[in-house]
Amino acid sequence: MPRSLLIRSDSYPYHITARVNHREAWPIPIDRAWSIWCRELHLASCFFGFEIHAFVMMPNHIHLLGTTPDADLGRVSLHLMKRTSQQILAKTGRKGHLYGGPHHRNLILTDAYFATALKYVYRNPVEARICKSVTEYEYSTLQVILGNRPPEFPLAPPRAGLSSQLPSETPADWLEWLAEPFPHKLRDQIASDLRRKSALRILSERSSRRLLPTPDF
Repeated sequence: MPRSLLIRSDSYPYHITARVNHREAWPIPIDRAWSIWCRELHLASCFFGFEIHAFVMMPNHIHLLGTTPDADLGRVSLHLMKRTSQQILAKTGRKGHLYGGPHHRNLILTDAYFATALKYVYRNPVEARICKSVTEYEYSTLQVILGNRPPEFPLAPPRAGLSSQLPSETPADWLEWLAEPFPHKLRDQIASDLRRKSALRILSERSSRRLLPTPDF
């Protein structure tokens, strides 16, 4: 499938995903891969002003929601993918590619899409049956929101206009919101759409028709 056109924005966030080559697990222990990614995310926030809204590391891929104030997603992505790949491979003595092809990124234009993407990211470990509750998964910035650990890089709220369908800032409200799973059909369709070239158009159209979940889903 051809790679989708990069739409540059300095106001709207992106959902970025990257997977280890051949769908293999991280070639080093996941806690060490997490530390490397967190360090590079911190540097990206310092050097590029990258605003990080959520980050979850799965056993063989990452989900990242972030906004690039200077509309320089290409530079931010190059920094993150190149630096994390170099450091992780250096610890294994391996050469070549860490990630399986270009990373995927979708621009988020609506509050419904942002809420859906955020919930999808934080529920990913549960849907993958790695854990039974979002609170059990360690490699997620949700732990910062819940007050279970200090942030390892600045965690930024979404820009104005994109938070209307999110729960309040209290941990209890977040847990109640995240505990309710997507309907299976919708969950599978979201996963499919996020891999498609037309995901931006499809999800934007759905949100305008109110087919995406609302705050009390």
